Amino acid sequence: MADFLIHVLDVSHPRVYEFFKTTTTVLKELGAGDKRVVLALNKIDLIEDASQLAEIQRNFPEGVPISVLTGQGIDTLLDRLHSMLLDRVVRLELLIPMNRMDLVHLAHQEGKVLAEKYTGEGAEMQCVLPKRWEARFAPYLVR
Repeated sequence: MADFLIHVLDVSHPRVYEFFKTTTTVLKELGAGDKRVVLALNKIDLIEDASQLAEIQRNFPEGVPISVLTGQGIDTLLDRLHSMLLDRVVRLELLIPMNRMDLVHLAHQEGKVLAEKYTGEGAEMQCVLPKRWEARFAPYLVR
């Protein structure tokens, strides 16, 4: 299940508003209407009239103006995506005892293990996990 969606909108198309409404309606019909959405206003490089671009930005104030072709605005879009992802994960430093190897497996399955070393005490791990798993790993936090 997706945490959020990226809606890429071709703002150079004359029916841009119609397309936006259609996509929004379809997402609702699919049960994804309540998902957080990053709106990417693509093809701004094709809009030569500054007033037209200003109107689009007024109508889509949450949108990120980009051009995939020229790269304009891509850093801003990536920053927005990065912020949304950081809201969903936590970085943990753990010492998991040998009798809880199920948690080591879970860390590999559900997250990203950045470092892992086995000692006589157990598995020393640094990992990034979805926040929903944080409580399960809390007893094994190193700091």
